[in-house]
This record gives sequence, C-alpha cells and structure tokens, in this order.
Amino acid sequence: MDYKKQFDNTLSVFENSLLSLSGSWNFISPLDESIRYSLFSGGKRIRPVMLLETYKLFHPLDASALRFAAATEALHTYSLVHDDLPCMDNDDYRRGKPSSHKKFGENIAVLTGDALLNLAYELVFDAVELSPYREGAIKAGRTFAALTGAKGLIAGQIADLSFTREKRDFNDLEYVFRHKTCDLIVAAVKCGALAAGADEKSAAALEDYAYNFGFAFQLADDLLDGAEDEGCSSLKLYDENRVRKMLADYTSRAVSALDKIDCDTGFLRYLAQISEKRLK
Repeated sequence: MDYKKQFDNTLSVFENSLLSLSGSWNFISPLDESIRYSLFSGGKRIRPVMLLETYKLFHPLDASALRFAAATEALHTYSLVHDDLPCMDNDDYRRGKPSSHKKFGENIAVLTGDALLNLAYELVFDAVELSPYREGAIKAGRTFAALTGAKGLIAGQIADLSFTREKRDFNDLEYVFRHKTCDLIVAAVKCGALAAGADEKSAAALEDYAYNFGFAFQLADDLLDGAEDEGCSSLKLYDENRVRKMLADYTSRAVSALDKIDCDTGFLRYLAQISEKRLK
C-alpha cells in the first residue's frame, strides 16, 4: 500500500475541513490575521493526521473526528506561538517565516496563543456534540485536556525551561520528552481511538505506540538540530551514536506495540519508520 499517498489524502481532507471551519471565525483584527498566519503557516500536520488515521481503524471519518483533529492542531499551534516568545525559547523564525511575535508584536502573540488554546476546546465541544459515540467522545475530550494541561504539555515546557540549569540525567530528559513532545502525540492517537469507540486493550496499545513514537520523534529532532541546540536535548547527555541507538530502540518499541491491536496498523508503522528515516 502507498502510505505516502494515504498520508497526503488524509492531510488533504483535514486541510479542506480546517479551511472550511475557519471561514466562519471572523475574529477581531489583528487577531484574525495572527491566528491564520500561525495556523496556516505550513508544518507537517502529523498530529491531526495520526488522530484521523487512528479514528479510521475503528470508525469511518466523520465531522466529529475532523473537529478533534482541528482541536489538536489549534492546540499544537498555540504551544508553538508561546514557545517562540522571548520569555520562552526566544525564536525569531518558525518554519522559515518570522515568528508570531516578530510579525505582530509580543502582546498580540500572547493573545494569539490564548485564543488558539480556547479555540481548541471549542472544537472539542463541537466534536463531542457531533459524535456518533458520545461516551467515547467525552472520554477523548477529558484525555485531551489532561494530556495538554498543567500535568502534561505545560509541565513539559516548565521542565524544559530549567533543563540547562539543573543536574541532568535520563529521568530529567524523559520527563521533558514525555510531556513536552509525547503527550500531545499521545493525545492525538488516544483521542482518535477513544472517540471512535476502541476497546480498552486497543486504546492502551495505541497509547504505548504514541509515547514511543513521540520519544523517537524527539530524538530524531535532536540529531537534526545538533548539539548546539540551546534547549533540552539528548545530545547534552549522550554522544550521537548512543542517541541513534536510542532512536532505533524507541522506534522498534512503537512498532511492536501495534502487534497488540487486531486492526490494519500499517500506516502507523509506516509513520514510525519514516520518522526514523529522516536522518538517512
């Protein structure tokens, strides 16, 4: 099966849905411009595609799944806008373009992130309302909130800010990776499964897959960025050969977790393997 074509097809469905949704937003200026600038600035869209492909394992795509996918991307974009701020990672560019705070000013960038975060939960409520499986959608919404809140994604950002100032070991690294990177990927995959009515065994296996995929994804990013990266990086603890071995191990764990699911998980396997191959 041509999984690259499958990714592109799912991405196209998602992009068209997101564009259609955005047609009714009409936020106050310059908030409208800044939200669109950040949300439609490109990017791999891996998280919403993973959510939709996971959902498709258990139920055909529908409006509820597309709202959940849009919520995932809105929340991811909020995190990037805030990460780029001078008080955080202080990045002037994002995806080859000026960061939101460089384009619109720091005050508008802060409010843009706030608005995208709120928009994400509006979309989650829409998804629950539209769901053909209300109980599963509510579980998905709660999971999404828990993994992206103070004990999840935000906790990871807090730990990342102090990573270079404290004694570092694998536990410190794992905490940052688990929460700053893995939690949103787990949210996408697990929410897709729960919202589509997956059984507990399948949802747990997919959560295991998503965590290991996310960890491997961040290791690959570290290798691509190099040791000079100022933030939390595995290359601050280990040499490149060790990190490459870790990358292979976590990729293998992600793929192995899918063996516990009685569905065609070929696309998810493909994503794990292609992520590792970014370095080759």
